[in-house]
Amino acid sequence: MNRNDYNRSTKPAGPALGLLLSVLISGSALAGFDVDTSSAMPVVSYDGVEVISAVELYFTRPGSWKKADELDTCKLRVSQAGGMSRLSQKADTKSGGSYEWEMEWQENRLHMRLRYALEPGAKIGHVINEIYLAWPLVKGATRTGPKGAAKSDEFQTLGPAHTISFETYIGRLDWTLSARVEKPAAGQPPAQWRLRDTRSHTYRPRRCRTHSFISSVNVREAGRARESGLIQELDVTLAITPRPHLDASVLANGLLEALDAAAKRWPNAASTLESDAGWQNLRENLRAVVAGTASGRNGNGVPRLVADAAVKTEAFLKQCLADAVRAKDDVFVIPKPQRMVRREGSFVLGPDAVIVLPKAARKEEGRGANALVEELAQYYGVALPIVRADEAPAGKRCIAIGRGGQTALIRRLCREEAVEITPEKPGPEGYALHVRPDYVLIAGSDDHGAFYGVQSLIQLLRRDDAGRLVAPSVKILDWPQMKLRAMMMMAGRHGAESQKRAIRRIIARYKLNTLLYALGWGDINWTSHPEITKEHAWSRETLQECVDVAREHNLEIVPYLQTAGHSKWLTEKRPDLAEKWSALCLSNPDTFRFVTDVVGEAIEICKPKIFHIACDEVAQIGICDRCRNTPAADLYAGHVTRLHDWLAERGIKTMMWHDMLLSAKDWPNASAHSAMNPEGAYAVATHPAAEKLPRDIIMGVWIYGEHNDYPALRHFQKLGYPVVACPWYKDKNNYFFASCAHKAGALGVVGTTWMFSSHQELSMMSVLTAEYAWTPDVPKLEDLPYRSVERMQYGMFAPRPSSKPHRAVLIDIRPSCNRTLRDPKANDGRGWTDQGPLYDMRLLPEGKNRFGRLAFEIVPAAAGSGRQCIGVGGKDIRRAGLPAEVSGIRLDTRAASLVFLHTASTDTYLYAKPIAEYVVHYADGTEKVVALRTYRNIVASRKPQDYTRPHDEARNSGYILEAERAWVGLNLAGDEIDVQAYEWVNPYPEKTIATLDLRMTDHNQQAAVFLLALTAVQRQNP
Repeated sequence: MNRNDYNRSTKPAGPALGLLLSVLISGSALAGFDVDTSSAMPVVSYDGVEVISAVELYFTRPGSWKKADELDTCKLRVSQAGGMSRLSQKADTKSGGSYEWEMEWQENRLHMRLRYALEPGAKIGHVINEIYLAWPLVKGATRTGPKGAAKSDEFQTLGPAHTISFETYIGRLDWTLSARVEKPAAGQPPAQWRLRDTRSHTYRPRRCRTHSFISSVNVREAGRARESGLIQELDVTLAITPRPHLDASVLANGLLEALDAAAKRWPNAASTLESDAGWQNLRENLRAVVAGTASGRNGNGVPRLVADAAVKTEAFLKQCLADAVRAKDDVFVIPKPQRMVRREGSFVLGPDAVIVLPKAARKEEGRGANALVEELAQYYGVALPIVRADEAPAGKRCIAIGRGGQTALIRRLCREEAVEITPEKPGPEGYALHVRPDYVLIAGSDDHGAFYGVQSLIQLLRRDDAGRLVAPSVKILDWPQMKLRAMMMMAGRHGAESQKRAIRRIIARYKLNTLLYALGWGDINWTSHPEITKEHAWSRETLQECVDVAREHNLEIVPYLQTAGHSKWLTEKRPDLAEKWSALCLSNPDTFRFVTDVVGEAIEICKPKIFHIACDEVAQIGICDRCRNTPAADLYAGHVTRLHDWLAERGIKTMMWHDMLLSAKDWPNASAHSAMNPEGAYAVATHPAAEKLPRDIIMGVWIYGEHNDYPALRHFQKLGYPVVACPWYKDKNNYFFASCAHKAGALGVVGTTWMFSSHQELSMMSVLTAEYAWTPDVPKLEDLPYRSVERMQYGMFAPRPSSKPHRAVLIDIRPSCNRTLRDPKANDGRGWTDQGPLYDMRLLPEGKNRFGRLAFEIVPAAAGSGRQCIGVGGKDIRRAGLPAEVSGIRLDTRAASLVFLHTASTDTYLYAKPIAEYVVHYADGTEKVVALRTYRNIVASRKPQDYTRPHDEARNSGYILEAERAWVGLNLAGDEIDVQAYEWVNPYPEKTIATLDLRMTDHNQQAAVFLLALTAVQRQNP
């Protein structure tokens, strides 16, 4: 890039620059407050800029910070009168009292009022009203107003009535806060507001780690309820004096964020931005605009400067995105091999290729070849024959699979490749994979090694520019460093075909050798106790099918059954076995008989060497009449020992979770729910049982925090237990836990997951479990060439027409387009999601492009009067101008499948349910409905910026079960955004599809759905 391109002030404005410049010069006539109540806490923005990240009102329980009552945004009353918008709620508390809360706003002024009355003796500990200031707005703001009395480093007391001002990049924010006790109790201190610093509160959602105004009243008095009641009224007024050229200032701030995001994401971008004088000057000018010190503040100089910077930034980011796509190297293997060298050329899997197995190969030796044939047929439409011979058939290029030295063919290819493979070299489960244009050699130290060599070959498969299926030439020598490498999965929660796919294409594909198979009490139709069977439980035969598939893929099965806690379903069906909540009575002999009945059935099906008895998170044992006179540690130890001995009699080892054998008081980072947990749910003292259990029990140490060290592993080793490290889905948790386990000499790693138990499936398990169980510490996290959840998604895709030889037909949607991808002005009801230029889709490449595996055509902005996509919205959506339905989208074609390139608005993130649908109309008059479900086949392009729970952040990665994350980019605010390609398989490929409708089905949602492009897939002969 020529730096002079970024310093030309005489260059005439083009169409894009001219449109943006006209918006920036016109000012913010429509600027004003907006309040979003789609989440649990109201969020206030001004002209699209978040000002209040959250408003919180709640009443706590006595002696605790747990909430008893809180503001319910779902029940807020909405009204408008005289240009004033108003939210309000009146409610009685459950614990003795009532409150009235209201917020009203108009243009530049917003007012909040809270009045609450507590009855004498109310069962309430504290009343908390807190207003969190948006940190991106106030972090660099100058604050003026009363200093107040410093109570601590965290609080600054303001007094009963004060005004505080913040000078921000959108203008001056004047806060007026007052507090008044209407009915003071005896000894009640004066009402007051305090300014609070919550940046260090890591337990809060990120949006609440900022500064806040808080009013907190302790209702209790010396540990008891006040004898008199309490009435208090709180008032907050926010007045904004907006900056001149507010839109320009907001855009300038966003552009700086976008350039910073680019620098973090792409090293080449960082180098350009830091070394190029033109970019340095542009960024300094933008900083001056944000600070309010830019020249020409009262003229058109500032809008022109920012508009010009926006055009240049847009071009720069588009170039960065294009360069990133071209530079992507997708030739890698998971886990990373111990040694891998790329070579020139590739092996073409064409008609002259065959798979060669040893003539006398046993059934177990053919598992790798069978897996390869299955993958080729289902996902690539390629059929390769398996021949049994000790030499390659004449005139054929071969994929030779076997143990090192097993046949003349393998011995000859090993000599040509100068590689020696024996049972000792590279060792158990080791293999060599050598790919050349004329042959592929897969030689294992044992049967498992040969199987893993095939899994690496499958990962290398891809189609070249000519559409041929090829494997790039490589030399790999590989072996695992840890003996036990396992992944947990939950049976009976979803379809068996999905689970078989996970076994084949994730667990076995990434060289794990053990399946920890969780068998829920009611999820399997246990013949010994049918009374606990759930409505949609699997039959024993279905479970047996999945177990057989796992064994065919060289996986040992470790059945997993909750034998102490987490048994709510069982205790509801069999209350005679219950102690409290979801815990079983461990003193009841019927409990042991019941448990061993089901464990016996699981053993019959799985034929395991190890059985996992769980025993984690056992809430409150030792309470019922049978148990109360026995110490909890003795109850726990007795139960575990009885099960251990029962299993040992059958030649089976015992595995269990560790958490109830550690005291949370002594091991604060051990796990979320250890024994003696100070929160009370797990306050039972079971941890002394660690000294009483048989020492051959395999201890599964599950810790989900991201720590550099996990000393609990060494603690149990010192007690004499064999241990395995059990991480969850977080990257650092997997990386460091596996490293610590390897250094400690642990048996291995077990990836825990709640896959197939909810809509969060893909993000609730991690490929990194396999990566770092095979080669701990390698590669470094920052050097990973993939995202774990992306590989998860790829593995879980069912076979689709587009993965086989096909012809892509680009459908012209221009006649039905009603929305632009650009959004020059927020809140005018016209562009994209009506949130302004920072949050639109202008960086999405226009015209014909390949997104993911398929070609699509994005309507250029210059075509069709600027309309580029088809949008529909629910009736409650604030972004005006979107219809509830667009019908008659013309196709007039046959198709094996339709691939919808689509996305949704941010407001859909809280919902995991149907929000819209496509209706496919065939020429013969029949129709088919295609439901759109969030987190299944559509998600929002722009993800939420904050989450209450880490689980929510994981599931909002953009990788979902039924659609491909086809394009990943940025917006001008620096947010990562994406669009999804959802391939719908047409049940009637022989019929002509005439038209298509897109319509909202949940009309009350504040959501929108956009169809960006449509491609029909027509099959061709292989």
